[in-house]
Amino acid sequence: MKILLYLFIYIALSNLLFADTKDSNATLNRLEDKAEQEIISIISLISQQKTDLALKKAEQLHKSAPNFHLGQLIHSDLLLNRSNTLNNFFVFEKDNLKKDNYLAELGARVDSVNLQKMTNQSTPDNFDFFSADIAYILAFDYTKSRLYLFQNKASDQQTVSLKLIADQYLSIGQQGALKQIEGDKKSPIGVYRITAFIEDNNLPELYGWGAFPINYPNRWDKKLSRTGSGIWLHGVPRSQYSRPPQSSRGCLVVSNNFLQELSRYIGINTPMLLAKSINWTKSGDKKDSQLINYLKLWHNSWLRKDLTTFSKLYAPEFFKGEEHKKQWLTNKSKLLSSITASKIIFNLSQISIMHYPNEANLVSVNFQVEYQYNNHSQAVKNQQYWTQQYWQKNNYGLWQIIDEEIEK
Repeated sequence: MKILLYLFIYIALSNLLFADTKDSNATLNRLEDKAEQEIISIISLISQQKTDLALKKAEQLHKSAPNFHLGQLIHSDLLLNRSNTLNNFFVFEKDNLKKDNYLAELGARVDSVNLQKMTNQSTPDNFDFFSADIAYILAFDYTKSRLYLFQNKASDQQTVSLKLIADQYLSIGQQGALKQIEGDKKSPIGVYRITAFIEDNNLPELYGWGAFPINYPNRWDKKLSRTGSGIWLHGVPRSQYSRPPQSSRGCLVVSNNFLQELSRYIGINTPMLLAKSINWTKSGDKKDSQLINYLKLWHNSWLRKDLTTFSKLYAPEFFKGEEHKKQWLTNKSKLLSSITASKIIFNLSQISIMHYPNEANLVSVNFQVEYQYNNHSQAVKNQQYWTQQYWQKNNYGLWQIIDEEIEK
């Protein structure tokens, strides 16, 4: 089968309106993958049977991105088409894996045209609340092979205002999504955050320009006995521009050019939503977050030393039996009793609240705590730590914490 024939069939089936592509991209004002835009433009010209113009653009792409294998393949096909020898083309005809890989990448990139129309002025359903001190949020849609970067435009702690500023092609694990065990070559599904950055000179060439490790396995993964480690967002070897949609050992992979650009916006503690598929909601349709009010109640009850209210926010499932609950209450009571009546500093920052993908009725609440108080000996206690909480709605419609982890 010839690649140009694939292009014509794909375009016909997907019913793409290429005439709208340029205007759509211009209004979105996003960070763009120029090579991807060129591929889409070339395919648009092919669909209009303007193969000479398509060839001219393909030659330009050949020079600007010589390591973009999909672009080189289309360029070769167009050359053969012009010389009327296309029937002898498709060097990978006997290698179905390579053929499928190229076509999967092509399909994902072409689909991005329709996705841009759907995602414009929309946000993932999973997004609930982000405090104003979180500048950027990442979301990953595995089914569509896309990474999305949102800028948080909120000016206070009461409103949520996000702007989509990047939409990029993505590669994930060879065996798809929902990582369960070490070595299964799947990418995790869940809510995570970036924990570090590893520079190019400290990495093998496989990882390209750099790598951002994430906190897999998180507390929820551990609760479900999921294993594995070393899940990173990283680049590609310099001999490649990109990789097929499912080609890593579980990591999240983007082009080196984009990763370098992305590094200007993300860093340690950047929140990440990793989902098999994202449902989108128009930004104006978002309702006020219930969870931020519950979090405020949790926060204020501790400041008031109101252990009764504080403890009621923890579900029975949080405790491993009555003995554990009794000991937990005793420890909290002792801690509150040791704090003098003087001022307690208990500040929450970098608050992110997201509905957990692939889990019914589960919300991930993450934040950083700055904690300072005096005890009876007048010694000042200073603590700073990261907290992950998992909230679930009980049978009475009230949200409660079912699991929690503190990272000091």
